[in-house]
Amino acid sequence: MLTKMKGKIRLWWWPTLLLCAVHTTWGFEEEKCIKDEEEVYPKKYFQYLENEKSLTINLDTSNRITHQLSTHIFYIYVKEVLGYPKVNITFNEDHFQIESAIERLSDYVDRNKTIPEATINLEVWASPDYDTFAKDLVKECGSVGPPGRFGWFIPKTLSGPVRRYYGPAAWTNSIQEVHWTLFLDRQLVSFFNVERDVLDRIEREIFRMDQSKYICNNSTLCRNSMYTPKQCRNQTCAVLLAPEFNSTSFLIDQIQETGLLIKVLWLGDHLQAVIEHLKERYGSDNRRSLLFFYWYPSEIVLQEENYINVQFKNNEFYNFTHEKTVGYKYEMHRLVKLAWEKVAKNAEPLYLGLRHFKLDEKDYDFLLRRYVEVKGNVKDARRNVTDVRRIACEWMQQNKEVWNNWKGYNTKQKIYIGGIFPMMATSYNGKGIAAAALKATKAINSNDSLLKDYELRLIISDGNCQPDAVMKNFIDFIADGEYYKKMVGVLGPACSETVEPIAGVSKHYRVLIVSYSAEGASFSDRLKYPYFFRTIGENQHYKHVYMSLFKRFGWKRVAALTEDGQKYTEYISLMSDELEKNGIKFIANKKFPREKSNEDMKYYLADLKSKRARIIIADVVDSVARTVMCEAYKQDMTAVQGYVWFLPVWLDNRWYDTDYYNAKLKEVINCTTKEMKEAITGYFAMTHTYYADNDSMMQEGITVGKWREQNSVNSSNYAGFAYDAVWTYAFALNNLSKTDPEAMSNLHTEVTTNKLVRLVEATDFQGLSGRIKFRGGPSRFSIISIVQWYDDTLNTIGYFHPNLTNDKPEILGGNLQLNDTAFKWFTPDGRVPADGTLPPPSCAVEGLARAFDVECQTAVIILNVIVAGVLLLGVVGVCFYMKRKYDRKVQKTKNYMKALGIPFDPRHCSDLDKWEIHRESVVINRKLGEGAFGTVYGGEANLRESDTIWTAVAVKTLKMGSTAEEKLDFLSEAEAMKRFDHKNIVKLLGVCTKDEPVYTIMEFMLYGDLKNYLLARRHLVKSKNVDESEEVSSKRLTNMAMDVARGLSYLAEMKFVHRDIASRNCLINAQRTVKIGDFGMTRAMFDNDYYKFTRRGMLPVRWMSPESLALGVFTPASDVWSFGVLLYEIITFGSFPFQGKSNAQVLELVKEGHVLDIPKGVKPQLVGLIKSCWKQESKERPTASQMVEFFANNPRLLSPCLDGPISSVQIGDSDQLDIGRKCNESSKVSPSKSANGSAFRTQNSMFEDEREPDNIPMEVCCPKEPLLGQGKSSSSNLLSRLVVGSSRRESEDDDEYLNQNVSDIRQDNTNV
Repeated sequence: MLTKMKGKIRLWWWPTLLLCAVHTTWGFEEEKCIKDEEEVYPKKYFQYLENEKSLTINLDTSNRITHQLSTHIFYIYVKEVLGYPKVNITFNEDHFQIESAIERLSDYVDRNKTIPEATINLEVWASPDYDTFAKDLVKECGSVGPPGRFGWFIPKTLSGPVRRYYGPAAWTNSIQEVHWTLFLDRQLVSFFNVERDVLDRIEREIFRMDQSKYICNNSTLCRNSMYTPKQCRNQTCAVLLAPEFNSTSFLIDQIQETGLLIKVLWLGDHLQAVIEHLKERYGSDNRRSLLFFYWYPSEIVLQEENYINVQFKNNEFYNFTHEKTVGYKYEMHRLVKLAWEKVAKNAEPLYLGLRHFKLDEKDYDFLLRRYVEVKGNVKDARRNVTDVRRIACEWMQQNKEVWNNWKGYNTKQKIYIGGIFPMMATSYNGKGIAAAALKATKAINSNDSLLKDYELRLIISDGNCQPDAVMKNFIDFIADGEYYKKMVGVLGPACSETVEPIAGVSKHYRVLIVSYSAEGASFSDRLKYPYFFRTIGENQHYKHVYMSLFKRFGWKRVAALTEDGQKYTEYISLMSDELEKNGIKFIANKKFPREKSNEDMKYYLADLKSKRARIIIADVVDSVARTVMCEAYKQDMTAVQGYVWFLPVWLDNRWYDTDYYNAKLKEVINCTTKEMKEAITGYFAMTHTYYADNDSMMQEGITVGKWREQNSVNSSNYAGFAYDAVWTYAFALNNLSKTDPEAMSNLHTEVTTNKLVRLVEATDFQGLSGRIKFRGGPSRFSIISIVQWYDDTLNTIGYFHPNLTNDKPEILGGNLQLNDTAFKWFTPDGRVPADGTLPPPSCAVEGLARAFDVECQTAVIILNVIVAGVLLLGVVGVCFYMKRKYDRKVQKTKNYMKALGIPFDPRHCSDLDKWEIHRESVVINRKLGEGAFGTVYGGEANLRESDTIWTAVAVKTLKMGSTAEEKLDFLSEAEAMKRFDHKNIVKLLGVCTKDEPVYTIMEFMLYGDLKNYLLARRHLVKSKNVDESEEVSSKRLTNMAMDVARGLSYLAEMKFVHRDIASRNCLINAQRTVKIGDFGMTRAMFDNDYYKFTRRGMLPVRWMSPESLALGVFTPASDVWSFGVLLYEIITFGSFPFQGKSNAQVLELVKEGHVLDIPKGVKPQLVGLIKSCWKQESKERPTASQMVEFFANNPRLLSPCLDGPISSVQIGDSDQLDIGRKCNESSKVSPSKSANGSAFRTQNSMFEDEREPDNIPMEVCCPKEPLLGQGKSSSSNLLSRLVVGSSRRESEDDDEYLNQNVSDIRQDNTNV
């Protein structure tokens, strides 16, 4: 018996697999079920407007077999009968909780979830108190079948204990229920107990002694998956067998409330196996029975009459007087169909099918019986999914008459075209246009080969040729979601003025516009109007007709009269250029305002008459045409007087009847109808041909003549264009339905609309109005008719056949065919009217014309050319002379500026103009000192005219009467400073160069130069509290050195060398920040990374590097050498470098490799830094930026080092050193020694002292090659060409500088 039970249990393992599939998709390979049913075409798609892609229809189901079977039936129905290809079945175990099902079907619960997880649920158990639930969240679509309910069931085959409850007198076999109070009787409940050995077997075989497999694994409530109430502890009670715990946990509350002598054993998916086992075990014992909880209809309670149902009558008691709601569990539950609310709006066939979908008791009985039969033969749990679908398919195949009734809708999907017609405009006959469009929709719907399974419908609205009315109709189409969702586009409107608003806005709503009448040229702009088409040609095509007519009749002068702002007449402006290119002069294009009087029109026509305009194009509306032609009659500007008028063809048939309009519409036109006829007789008009030839075959298989014969009543000239526009939509939709049927479900996505545009562009068919082919543009091309008005009607006098390419929207000329017998001239002589051209005047240069044998006009041109040529040669000669003179002056200036090291660019010669300030904005109030060029003053300046702030400044002046070269030298400093903007560079604030004296204005430095600052505080060094003195502290000195290093780093980045770094040229401001100043020697390095000195000048030899003295080469590395000397000045508080030595001696010492002797007591790190600055190889010296970093890491590096008294200026020999080429290349100069023999030492000797530290640990990243390349000979060394001169310097020279004239060096063999 146990083995049998194990076998039955194995059969029920497969639902466990289903439970594990919660929130997963049921996927399987499938074949077509209803094979005798024709394939649905076109396919339908669930398109949600807020998402451009069609959605998959997700059918939610659970582990309930009835739920699965009904879902699979609906799945087949939706896919094979309704034709929705994108359908899926998803699993979600809802535990009979309606809120769970609603949450998965609604997009309101989670606002971040725009599309819910499920689309439709076919079996949601709704209790009686849920009859009006969540109407705003989901759509309830009725019941899927008979109601269901939960119940406690006792098999009738084991009804012995129930008989004892009723007694022999009351019991009959027809009894179907027993009251729940039976389970309050201790004696009777013992018959529903489950023996211990059975429970042990369940424990071993089902749960396998594994507590994690218990269905009720809540250790607080259950033990071994069984709930035992307190009234059953150590007492015999009935055992209620139940399925899974989550759906039936309310049993605990019910037992506690009622005090029933019931234990509950949850078996989950093994319930049926245990029931079958116990039935077999108790079959011969009429005292034993079993009790289980389940629902109906179901595969376990297949026939309710085979079971006794336990009745719980007082549902209100359970429901309203206790917190737990239990009672309604045993009432009938509606099995409702729920859907996402968007289904009703966006998938109408699906929604209607869902509402009609229903199964009755007979259907459930068949499905469940077949399921039980199939289940009994299944050995593989994985096959059950396929078997459920197979049972559903069997039902579909056998119940065609049932599911045919589910359709309940018109199988053809509706597609709308929003028609806008001028219903009240008599010139268009809008009713006739609308009638033709309706006939087109009827013909298309009756055509079986076109748009099968779709029904095309036309919405008719009145635009009345008014922009406001047309826009309102368009908005109504868009606002009505029912129409907009299924509307392919708009048909119309008629007038060009009304098209622009909706053609422009249509791209935002992705709606096609196909007009049957709007001819305005501006709508051809595809970027502005990407979705606009028209089945009438645009009026811009008329230019080819005008050109052909004008050439035919020899007219070369034409004028136009149009209303300002009209879209229709824009083609005239475009046409004017084309006419001019072909020798036809557009003498006037008069535009009058919309609000004008009859008196105004008199002046417009008088102006045209004064300009001898004879050929006049007047594209105006009816009312204006009456005013114009009446005035033309009064001013004798009619065909009789030789005037040719071109008017629109779309004027009303009786537009000239002024008697009628004056009387009926109260117009004031001062001409009678008779006079109007005289005025308009002979006017011309042109139009795109309304209909193709009568024998031409149309798209629907009949001739044009046949169609016109059948539809002649109330027809409009524009009927053919509207008729073909509807067919244009139909052909594009038909192709779209074949190539992309999914796109038909949402016609307003960007992708779909662009596809429709391409399909319309590719349209090519013979229509009522002729061939419809857009050739990649928005307009079709057609034959143009030329008509003339006489004998009270318009008469066709010819045609223009355009020459077209096959794939480009352009006309390449054409063929004008006129019927010479049809058109008439009404001039007195009956000849072609003239165009107003005057006869040619007499020739003033007739002699020249005869000489060259040309016409008079050409002779005048030749004379003008000769005179212009002579004048031009004279001007060229003068310009050449001035240019040569200017070039020589520029070259002289360029050479001089190059010698100064100033970049020369004629395009930026006036850069200093940007720094110019008004001389009145500078106030000088004190003298600061004397310079080489003039006096230096202190003062204040107002640098901005917009404010009143005065700034302290230093003003350098140039002596009055200075030469241009001196002025250039003076301004060279400003030229360099204007490029600098750094906190450690003295800032240039402005210049005054317009008048003398010339000023350069710089920021004021309160404490003057660094040298005097140090000398003035030298006495503080010997103070006992030197470490405490802020003025001479190590931190202050180090910060000063770091300020200068920062400035040098900036100059190097800007590709400049200062060439005169010394304490005298470093200035200190009020905040004691040190800034580099005196840029008179500063030069740009340009792209060479060095500056070569090539002119006479004063050089600070005591601060100069060996390569600068020897080669005249200056680099940032040479500034670093000078910075090392500056460090010497700072720590010695202004000591003069190489004190006691002349400039010539210093040159010799540096040449031999000698450097300054570093005072004792200097910190080893500073000694290493100074030595690295004085490296003979410039590439081995540190960069300024590296030194900045070193100072930052050693903030107290510098400290005062005074060995004894000093003199700040050298006293004694003041001989200069004049550098010139008077030395033999092989001559040598011996270095002089100092008086004490110890003031100098060679560079190499500085590294022999083991006590001295290594050089500063900086990586010098210069290439190990000479800066200027390998020298060719020793003659490149200027030190080998030095000679001591006997003359003294001028009084203004300073002993600190060397007078050098490299340009005067001569290469001779003179020895020292």
